Amino acid sequence: MLSTEVKVFRSHPHNMRVLLLSNFIYSFVFPILDLFVSEYVMRNSNEPRLVMAYNMAMFTGIPFAFLINGYALRVIPTKVLFSAGMILTAIMMAALMSCSVLNIFSICAIGFMMGLAVGTYWSNRDFLALSSTEDSNRNYYYSLESFFGTTSGLVVPISAGWFIYWVVTYRWFGGTRDFAYDALTGLVFVLSCVAAIMVWQGNFTNPKPTRFVYWRFDPLWYQALGMSLFRGLAHGFTTVAPIILVARLMHGEEAILGTLQTIGMIGAAIGMYVIARIARPEHRLRILSAGLILYMAATITHAILFDVVGVIIFFFLQLLCRPLIETVVCQTLFRAIDVLEKKENRNSFAYIFNNEFGLFSGRLFGGLLFIVVDTYNETLALRYVLLVISSLQIALYFFCKHILTQCAEMEEKKAE
Repeated sequence: MLSTEVKVFRSHPHNMRVLLLSNFIYSFVFPILDLFVSEYVMRNSNEPRLVMAYNMAMFTGIPFAFLINGYALRVIPTKVLFSAGMILTAIMMAALMSCSVLNIFSICAIGFMMGLAVGTYWSNRDFLALSSTEDSNRNYYYSLESFFGTTSGLVVPISAGWFIYWVVTYRWFGGTRDFAYDALTGLVFVLSCVAAIMVWQGNFTNPKPTRFVYWRFDPLWYQALGMSLFRGLAHGFTTVAPIILVARLMHGEEAILGTLQTIGMIGAAIGMYVIARIARPEHRLRILSAGLILYMAATITHAILFDVVGVIIFFFLQLLCRPLIETVVCQTLFRAIDVLEKKENRNSFAYIFNNEFGLFSGRLFGGLLFIVVDTYNETLALRYVLLVISSLQIALYFFCKHILTQCAEMEEKKAE
């Protein structure tokens, strides 16, 4: 069976395979960046608002990185920028860990710089994913990418969480929590370098050096931006909410956080690989519906229980539903770009760049909503804001359905 799966993987284009393997290596970095960096901020500040402020500062830096990267692509190979983004994330993580004072100013400054690094990585990753795939193989690409991510998520969170716990409990290497975080930073740097080396095995080409900043688009693109806005609503809560909930309701142990992440990833990994092998473009809305239902169930359960059991259920269901939602939304977005770049005769990076502002708007709204409610009442924010976000995300289904229908109609008219 394994040989069959390898054969299927090798049947796809070379650049697509290189990109998947590079993303697989770098996926071991994401759980550390997503979970333990925010957990580090939470533990050293004990302020949920600072954790959210760090993430909002990071989200603010991302669109600026997309803009800078758009101009840089005119003279620098995309794989150089892609590699630089990976390595810069490790450097910024080291900067955060070495910061002696965590206040709103240092948090926002480092968060913004981290956003520049993450944005450089994602702007090139999105472009390479778009240019290396076609609509017919994107179900396989995104589902396998999610499978790789969830598989690495089985190992990293529980290993890192228990490593921190054992260093402190058994006094390894001096027994300091700071040493444990420094060791994780070193691991991030090594993995980033290996993933960067893998990227250089591909034969990637830059987009044409044409204009990529536009203010007017086809009406279909504004629907795609609306979809991205609602997608961005949940981004600030995907990692921040579990960290704050674990800190408040489960005493903030990194070992517990890592173990919960790993348990949820087992189900997600199995589900995403099955989807990678059997799902077709016509199944996208069903997959999205399943993800949205799971997310709603997670937030309703959490709001009702609001205890340790509620956190565990919420954490587990969120890990199952997020890959389903993200996979379909990304495929729908790329489908719209495929159609519109031919119709409007524009650089595909123009849409990737512009889309980031839709995501940023959603992230900003979600983050500010949490901060405002948390300022009034922390329990109210932790218990019910997630339910509001999941309710709003139902709009994703209608956006995706309409965009896919419009794309099909536009291609039929062009064929006629």
